[in-house]
Amino acid sequence: MSYRIQASSFMKYLAFLLLVSFQVTAQTKNLKKHIAYLASDKLEGRGTGTPAETKAGDYIIGQFKKIGLKPLGENANYRQLFAAKKGIPPNITQVNANNILGWVDNGKTESIIIGAHY
Repeated sequence: MSYRIQASSFMKYLAFLLLVSFQVTAQTKNLKKHIAYLASDKLEGRGTGTPAETKAGDYIIGQFKKIGLKPLGENANYRQLFAAKKGIPPNITQVNANNILGWVDNGKTESIIIGAHY
């Protein structure tokens, strides 16, 4: 009887490990997919102040929405706007850029903020 209980416990533990392993593998594949897109030639390097940067930001905002992050930033639209200087030396051109911000609404006075500085 003791052997059956141990075998049953072991099988439950093994099933749990397989489930966790599958979830980690799925998350790794998802992460690789996101990195591959953000690093792809389609986004032309995501240069600061370029349409490709905006496209990358839109993609990240879409992912934030999918996982349920609430918007922060200007007008609560996930974007935090700022001016950046571009070029060498860095005073040649000023462009408008943005960071992407979302947060976890946990109903408490302190919360987690997620930023995408891409």
